[in-house]
Amino acid sequence: MRILLVNPPRFQGIPVIREERCEITERYSVLPPYSLLQIAALLRQGGHQVFLIDANGENIAGVY
Repeated sequence: MRILLVNPPRFQGIPVIREERCEITERYSVLPPYSLLQIAALLRQGGHQVFLIDANGENIAGVY
């Protein structure tokens, strides 16, 4: 199965750390989406083809 995991875009242009309770905004740093990376690894071990889009890290703007 082909699976796409997405880390959503920044909130009002400010990077958001979406781990735990998703309450941290940090203007000057971006952390990798560790939980999505762990999920991707498990899915790949299960034989799935996994793709990941890190819109927050890549500063890809959302469509509103």
